[in-house]
Amino acid sequence: MSDLNTVQLFGRVVQNAQLKNTANGLKVAVFTIATNRSFKNSDGSFTKQGEFFPLAIYGSYAEKMFPHLTKGQKVIVEGFLKREKWEKAGEKRSTISIGVRALHLIWDSKKAGSSENQASPQGDISSGTENFDTDSFDLTAEELSEMYADENEDSAEEAIF
Repeated sequence: MSDLNTVQLFGRVVQNAQLKNTANGLKVAVFTIATNRSFKNSDGSFTKQGEFFPLAIYGSYAEKMFPHLTKGQKVIVEGFLKREKWEKAGEKRSTISIGVRALHLIWDSKKAGSSENQASPQGDISSGTENFDTDSFDLTAEELSEMYADENEDSAEEAIF
């Protein structure tokens, strides 16, 4: 039986994503999302607390999604926890990030008709050589395997947020 390493988040992109290259040439789109958590205080009142999560998308999926990961964009993320390890100035370092398996863009119907968003989201997404579903960018197991096949720990420093 395999171990379970799954993360699901719903939130908003904090700032525009950055597209980087790892040492072996793999494309990585890095971005952070903010989520809200609500809980009851000891006095019985409810408080909202924001949480921020660093994420990374790898390979051709990173290039396809990068233009759509802009500040304020609502997203649902399905991914996995990944420990990034590297050495800097002789000191070993590590952090935990979230690798993205699937990303669902949530289009705000109020913004869709505004002057900020002249082009329709569907037009932006399907303008490439492949035809995408406008609400979701799910990958097959074969596509995921291909994307992560080139990944190695030597590239961790460049993939850090």
